Amino acid sequence: MFGDTKPLEIEVGSGKGLFMSNASAENPRHNFLGIEINSKCAEHAAGRLARAEVTNAIMISCDAEPLFRERVPAESLEAVHVYFPDPWWKKKQRKRRVLNERSIFSFCEIASCR
Repeated sequence: MFGDTKPLEIEVGSGKGLFMSNASAENPRHNFLGIEINSKCAEHAAGRLARAEVTNAIMISCDAEPLFRERVPAESLEAVHVYFPDPWWKKKQRKRRVLNERSIFSFCEIASCR
């Protein structure tokens, strides 16, 4: 995706991209992938990265869980960042939670492979 072998850090739930913009500018020796399910927020974050002219960060709009499960090799990750996840506290909204049993298990599985 980045065309190099720099360590990869992924932020799940990037929102409008403040962390992505700051972290990618401060750490050019790493690549950053931002994942945001809300396409308008992802577009805003991508615009922020473009204005900052960083070349080591990419924003995508998708559901992170299947991406981790199907497309991200465990050995490719340096770090996974999740800041201020929306709790979706109602029972009927559990499926929308960023952090749930499946995602925690996936992150732990990836971390133990290192």
